[in-house]
Amino acid sequence: MLRCAAMKYWAFISYSHVDAAVGAWLHKALESYRVPKKLVGGPGRDGPVPARLVPVFRDREELPVSADLNDNISTALAESRYLIVVCSPNAAVSRWVNEEVLTFKRLGRANRILTVIADGEPGTSAECFPPALRFLLDESGNLSSEPTEPIAADLRPGKDGKGNALLKIVAGLLGVNYDNLRERHARRRRRQIAAIAIATTLIVGTAATVFGTLWRRTMEARRAQASAESGAALDRGFALMAGGPSREALAWFARAARIDPESPAAKTALMMALRDWQFPRWHLDGDIAAVAAPSRGSLIATLDAKGGVAVWNLATGVRQPLTSLPAKAAAIVFDDAGTHLLAALGNTISDIDVAADRRTDVALPGAGEACFFFLDAGVLWAGTPGQLWRASAGAAPVRVDVAINNAVPSCYGMHFSRRGRRLAISSGTDVTLVDLQAQTSTSVVTELTIDGLELSADGSMLMVSSGERAYRLIDAATGRTEGAEISSGGVNTFAMAVNPVTSTFAISDERGGIAVSPRWPSAREDRVDHVPGSGPLVRRITFDRDGQRMLSVDADDRVRLWTSIDRMPVVFPEIPGLSFGAFTSDPLVIVTIGQDGADVWNLRLRGAGVIEVPQEHGSQVPEIRFSTNGDRFAGQTWSNANVWARATGEPLARLVGSSPNGWDDPPAMSDDIRYGLTWSVNDAESETDVQIHDIDGRRVLREWKLPGMATAAAFSADAGQVAVATKGSVFIAAVSGAASPRALPRIALSKPIRRLGWSADATSLVLLGDERTTIVSTADGAELGALDCVTTAELNRDPTLAQWNRETKTIGCVTAASSGAWLRVGAPGAAAASGQLPAGTDADAVMGERGLWLVSTSGSDLRIVNLKTAAVTLVAVPRGGRVVAVNDARGVAAIETSSGVKLITLADAQWSGQSMRHQDPVAVARFSDDGRFLATGAGTKAYLWDAASTVGQAVGPAVALPNNALSLRFSPDGRSLAIGAAQGWGSTFAPGVIVVLDLLVDIQTDAARLADLAEAVAESRVNDLGAVVALPPDANRLAALRSTRDPFLAWFFADPWTRAVGPGSALDVPGYLNAKLRSGQFLEAVAEFPGHPLFAENRRDVFVRPLDVLSDAEKRYFEPMFSSELEPIPGLSEGPPPRLVKASVKLTDEAAEQWMVVVVEAAGFCGSGGCHYPATVFRKVSDAWTVAGDGDCDAAGDGGLVRLTTYKREGHADFFCGTKHFIWTGSRYVQENADG
Repeated sequence: MLRCAAMKYWAFISYSHVDAAVGAWLHKALESYRVPKKLVGGPGRDGPVPARLVPVFRDREELPVSADLNDNISTALAESRYLIVVCSPNAAVSRWVNEEVLTFKRLGRANRILTVIADGEPGTSAECFPPALRFLLDESGNLSSEPTEPIAADLRPGKDGKGNALLKIVAGLLGVNYDNLRERHARRRRRQIAAIAIATTLIVGTAATVFGTLWRRTMEARRAQASAESGAALDRGFALMAGGPSREALAWFARAARIDPESPAAKTALMMALRDWQFPRWHLDGDIAAVAAPSRGSLIATLDAKGGVAVWNLATGVRQPLTSLPAKAAAIVFDDAGTHLLAALGNTISDIDVAADRRTDVALPGAGEACFFFLDAGVLWAGTPGQLWRASAGAAPVRVDVAINNAVPSCYGMHFSRRGRRLAISSGTDVTLVDLQAQTSTSVVTELTIDGLELSADGSMLMVSSGERAYRLIDAATGRTEGAEISSGGVNTFAMAVNPVTSTFAISDERGGIAVSPRWPSAREDRVDHVPGSGPLVRRITFDRDGQRMLSVDADDRVRLWTSIDRMPVVFPEIPGLSFGAFTSDPLVIVTIGQDGADVWNLRLRGAGVIEVPQEHGSQVPEIRFSTNGDRFAGQTWSNANVWARATGEPLARLVGSSPNGWDDPPAMSDDIRYGLTWSVNDAESETDVQIHDIDGRRVLREWKLPGMATAAAFSADAGQVAVATKGSVFIAAVSGAASPRALPRIALSKPIRRLGWSADATSLVLLGDERTTIVSTADGAELGALDCVTTAELNRDPTLAQWNRETKTIGCVTAASSGAWLRVGAPGAAAASGQLPAGTDADAVMGERGLWLVSTSGSDLRIVNLKTAAVTLVAVPRGGRVVAVNDARGVAAIETSSGVKLITLADAQWSGQSMRHQDPVAVARFSDDGRFLATGAGTKAYLWDAASTVGQAVGPAVALPNNALSLRFSPDGRSLAIGAAQGWGSTFAPGVIVVLDLLVDIQTDAARLADLAEAVAESRVNDLGAVVALPPDANRLAALRSTRDPFLAWFFADPWTRAVGPGSALDVPGYLNAKLRSGQFLEAVAEFPGHPLFAENRRDVFVRPLDVLSDAEKRYFEPMFSSELEPIPGLSEGPPPRLVKASVKLTDEAAEQWMVVVVEAAGFCGSGGCHYPATVFRKVSDAWTVAGDGDCDAAGDGGLVRLTTYKREGHADFFCGTKHFIWTGSRYVQENADG
C-alpha cells in the first residue's frame, strides 16, 4: 500500500486539451463530491475512507514545447495516488497523454490507473486508448507487444452516463464496492428529495406560486435554449446537404434530435435525409488492393496488399467462411456467373467453387506469370507472355496455336474480355485480335503509335488511343474502324472505356473532364459530347453491363455516376485515398477502394420524394392548385392547364384556352379538378365557343356559343354551376344537363372582367374588373357591394392584389389610390361592411385564407385589420418591409424585412422567432392551411420553415430549382408542397417545371430511434465538442432497429422493389412504375428504378421507339416480342427513313393488340411561332399496319426535341406531340387546335 502521507493529490487527471471540457467537469465533480457518511472512516484501499476527495490535480496550461514532461507535471504524477485518463480519439494520438501514462506506470502504479471513455470506440479506427494504456511495460520499462484491456467508466450516450461514470471513478479511488457506493448515494438522494418535499409542503401558498413561476420560467428558458441549439445543429446539417444527404449531415440531424427530441423540424429533417439517403454501405476492413465482381450473383471477392483473398456477400457485407481459399494470390477474377473464383500466383491458377467450397489448382507450363485468366463453361483460358493456354476440367493445360504478331515477352499490352472471349495484344502500331473460342487471330495495322488499348466487356469493340494523334474505335470481329477517327489533341490519355451496347467510347485526358463519342444515350451523332459535372482529373472510367450507366473515379477522391450525358451525376462522398471504383452484378451497387479499405455502396436504398413535371406547352406556371381531396394537382398558365396525379406525376389531362389580341386566360377548373372549361373566341370577337370537359372521362360534356368575347370563367364550390363573363354580360349555366346558359339581368359591362369568384353558398359572385370590383347576386345580378381595386391586366397576374374569400364573402385589395381596402357582404339584401386603409399602401395587401385578417404595409407601418371587428392595429416595421403571406388558422403573418422573413402574431402584434434568411428577395410565399409550415420562393430556391417554431427553423434544405420560383401550393392535407418554377414573366419559350415535395408530416415515429438509425447508416455522430467522429459498422444496432415497429423504420428496411414510394405513402413502387408505364414514360421509369423486375414482366405493355431505331438495351427488353427480322413499318420500307426524333407507345385493348407509332421527321421548318416537324401516325391492329393520321409537332430549339405524351383511353390513345393535340375519332387520328 502506498504511504498516504507522501501523496499530495488524490488523483491526476490526464486528458487531451481538445477534451478540456470533459477534464474540467470531472475535476469539479470529484472535488465537490461528498462521500456518504456511512462509508466515511471505514476501510478503504489507502486507509480510512475520507469525507472528500481533495485535491485533484488538473494541468490548466498548455505544456511547453519540449521533448519531455516538465518538472511540475512529473512531480504532480509522483505525488498522486491515482491517474485518471480521459480517453478519446484525441487522447489516443496525444503525445503528452501517452507520456503521462508511461511515467505513471514506470512509478510502479499501473494498477492505479482509472480510465473514462469520453468518445471513440476501443479497437476500431476511432480508437480512444493511447498506446501506453493498451500494452504492458517490459522489464526495461518500455512498451511491450503484450496487450492489456483497460476497464473504463463510459460517458458516451447510452452507456454509463455522467452520474454512474462518476460513481465508478469514486469507487475506484476509495477502494470500495461500486454497487455499495451507488446504493448509499441513491439513499442519500432519496432523503434529500424527501427533505425538499417536506420543506416545499411547509411553504405552500405564495412560495409555491413563486416557485412554480420560477420553475416554469426555468423550463421555458431551457426549452428555448434546447430549441436554439437544436436549430443550430440543423443549420449545420442543411449546409452539408448541397449535393444530397451526406454522412456529416445525418450526424448533425441526429445531434439536433438528441438535443431537442420534441423538435418537429429535427424529426422531419431526419426523415427527409434518410428517405433520400443515397449512400448506405458496407465497409470491408483491411488493406484491400483489388476487387473482383461478377456480372451475376451476390458475391464479390477482395485481395489485400499481402495477397490475402476474401469473399463477401453483397447484400449483407458478411464475409463468407470459405476454407478452400489460397493462402496468397497476386490476382483474382470471378467467372461471369459468379459461382467460381479464380486466383493466380505466378503460373498457378486456383479455381475455387464457391458454393462447394472446393479448390482445384492448375499449373501453367513454364515459369511465366499468368497475364489473364477466366473460366467459360467449365473451360479455363489463360495467357502467359506470348502464349495462350486452355484447360478442361481435370485435364492439364494445352497450348492454343494462334498466330500472335509482334507479341511482346511480357504481359504489357495484353487485354482480354472474359464475356466476349476475345484477346487483344498491342505492339507498336499493330494490334492482334484473338477469338479464343474459334482459336483464330486477326492482325490490324493502325498506323498509330498505340499508348492505350481497351476492349469492351463483351469483346465486340476495341478502342485504341495515341497521345500524339487520335482515338479510334475498331470492330473486334472484323478489324474495321467504326465511325470517324477523333483527334486526341496531342495530349496524354488518363482513362478510357468502351460501351458494349451502344458502340461508344468515353475518354479523359490530362485536360480533365470526360468526353463521350456519339451514340451514348442522348449524345448527338455528329460530335463528341462533354458530360456535365465530371471531376477535375479522371483516373478510371467504366460502363455497366447494359451500357446505361457510366462510372468515373476522380482525382478529388470522389466517384461519379451518370445515367445520361445530359444529366448531372450522382456524386459520392469523399473517399480518402480513392484508387478504384466499379459496378457489381447489380448496376446500382458500387464497390470502391480507398485508403481505409473497400466499401460497397447500395444506391437503391432510397425513397422517392420529388417529382419534376415539365410543362409541355413552353409557358410559365403562375398558378398551382390541388384538388379538394388532394389526389391530383394542376398547373395553370396564361392559356393552358395540365393535370397530373399527385402520387405519381402521371399526366391526366391538358386543357388549352384560346383568345385573340393577347387575351390569354387559363382554362377554368372545378375545385375537385374533375371538370374544366375552355373557350375559343372568333376573329371578330363577336362570339365565343365554350366547352365543359369531363377530365376523367376525357370527353366534352357540354358546349355552347355565347355572344361577345369571353374573358373569365369559374365553377361554383360544388362544381354544379359555372359562370362565364364576356365583355357585355355574365352567364350562368349548369355543368350537366341541357339547360341553356342564362344571362344575369342588371349587369351591363363596359369594361372586361378579369376574374370571377363564387361565394360558398353560390348566392354571390365577385367580378374583378379593370377599374372596379363588384359583388353581385347570382339570382338577379343585383349589386351587393363594390370597391375600386387595382386590377389592370398586368397587375392582375399577381394573386395578392385582389383576394376573394367565398366563405365570408369578403374581398380585400389595393385601390387605385394605393390604399388598402376591404368589403364584406352578407346575404342578398343585407348591409355590407367595408374598411379603408390610409393612402400609401404598397401593392402587397394580403388576406388570410378564411377571410379573417387583412395585412398590408405602408412606409414603415404594418397595418393589421381584423375583418370580423374592423379593428386596425398599426405596428412599426423596418422601411421596405412587406407582407408576403397571412394565415388565419394560426393568426400569423410572414413579413419580409431587410434581415429576412419574420413572423408576427396578429391578435397581439407580437414578433416571434428569428429571421428566416434568404439569399434573394422573396418572390412568393404561402402558409400550409393549418399554419404549421411556411414555404417561400426566392430566386432559384424554395425554402420550407417550421411556422409553429419560436425560432423560425428551416425544416429541410433549400430545394434547388431549374428556374425561378414563381408559385407555391400546399396540398389540403399539408403533406405535399408543389413548387412552380420558370425563367421569368417575359420568357415565353421557357418551359415551366412543377416540383412536388413530400413533406413527411404526421408520421408517428420516435426521434431517438431516427437518430440511432441516422448514426448507424452514416457511421458517424457528433460529440459534445461539436466534432463529427466516425463510428464502426454496427450490424447488431441495425438489426435491433429493423425489429422495431416504428412505421418509418419499417419503410426504410422494407424491400425497395415493393415498399411504398415514400414513408406514409399509400402508393407502392410497382403501382408508381405502372403509372409511369401507362403514360409512356418507360425510359424515365427505368432510370429511376433500374433493374426492377416489373420491366421484364411488362415489356409487352410498353413500346418506346419505332422498331427500327430500338437501342440494343431496349431490344433486350422487347426481343421476346419480335422475330429475328424486324418487321417494316408502312411508309418507311422504301428509301432511307427520315431521322426519327420521337418515340411512341404500345397500347392493348380487350379485343386485339394495338400499336401506335408516331414518326416525327427532323426536316421541319421554323418561324416566329417556333419550329414544326411533320408527323405521321401508324397503327397496328393484330398483324396489320395502317397509316392512321398525320399532322405536325412543335418544339423549342433545334434538333426536334419534341415531347410526346400519350393518354390511354378506352383501348385507344389521345396524345400531344409538342403542344399539338391528336385525338382518335374511331377511324383515324385527327390533329385538333392546330393553331393553339
